Amino acid sequence: MSKNKSNENIFRLKDGKPVSFEKNSAKKKDGMPQIRSMAVSREHVSDEDLRKSVQLIRQFQDEPNGKNLGLLEDAIMLWPYNFFAWSLRGDYSVFESEAYVFYKEAYSILDQLIWGSETKKISRNPQNSELLDQYGDIADKYAFTLLSTGKYMDAILVFEKLINALPEDPYEMKHPLMLLYILMEERDSYRKYYLTYKDDYSVFFLYNKLLFEYTESPDSLSTQAALTDALEVNKYVPEKMSDWAMAEPHENPEEGSPEEAENFAGLYGKYWDMFPGAIRWLREESKKRK
Repeated sequence: MSKNKSNENIFRLKDGKPVSFEKNSAKKKDGMPQIRSMAVSREHVSDEDLRKSVQLIRQFQDEPNGKNLGLLEDAIMLWPYNFFAWSLRGDYSVFESEAYVFYKEAYSILDQLIWGSETKKISRNPQNSELLDQYGDIADKYAFTLLSTGKYMDAILVFEKLINALPEDPYEMKHPLMLLYILMEERDSYRKYYLTYKDDYSVFFLYNKLLFEYTESPDSLSTQAALTDALEVNKYVPEKMSDWAMAEPHENPEEGSPEEAENFAGLYGKYWDMFPGAIRWLREESKKRK
């Protein structure tokens, strides 16, 4: 779950309601890509309807107070494959179950547009980079909505698809994916990704590793070594994990800071809590190191 800075673009509205669902913030450029070049081939839409659909999104963005969701719905009626409108509608959903429907539609449109019927490794170049940024952002939102609503296997498929296509993992999908492997007891899959990205020293990667080792054997030397590594990258996580439900998100926290630890707890705390005694063990063991 990346800590990348949220850019002010069509998905992040300066005066809009922040998205409350658990999700990552994928790296992306400011502004709206040229939608005309992205029209899905299976959808025939007139130039006038496409222009109006895009204009409605801009009108929605320009509203200073409150947001008229009817503008997004009208944009979708004019151009059913306007994935921007679908994704924005998800951002402004009150319930996760509702957001899931809108993100799923946005994701399906872009997924078909980029991959068609076959997923393959692709490179980021000027021709596809902008579109991939949008795809990464929407895949991110959709997958984390799946994760937060308990659709773990569906979330795994989305995370895997993007990582397999872009092994350098610019959207940092490996962290939630590896957590899901632990939850679903897909231990061989976890080990595969661990070996691929073992040089990652982020708080997310190292505390994921610690959880994996804990579930293997809490008292092993490898678990103690993993605890040492995790505490070195951020010593505040054990304290913040004890109150993960009250954690508040922070923009661009410093590495190793209490704010970074609180972000981690807010994103991962409830999943650690699914393993009886894991958080209590983490706090007790970390106190021994002080």
